[in-house]
Amino acid sequence: MATFSSWSDVRADIKNKIATLAAGDPCTASYTIGDFSKTFRSIDELKKFYKLTYELESLDSIGSPQSCVSYGRYRRFR
Repeated sequence: MATFSSWSDVRADIKNKIATLAAGDPCTASYTIGDFSKTFRSIDELKKFYKLTYELESLDSIGSPQSCVSYGRYRRFR
């Protein structure tokens, strides 16, 4: 079982697995997170998971509302 330290490492592994499946090798891609395990058997499933990694990465990088800064100003209506 591989251990990944970043989302880009996961995406690189997914691309390698897609290349292996596209070449016709009968391997499957399997990922385990804690007690949850998922096996992908088609390129379409792997492509969906690849897109999901970008969404999960963006959730990790969202800052707290206290640290957000707004540089706009309120608009006055007449």
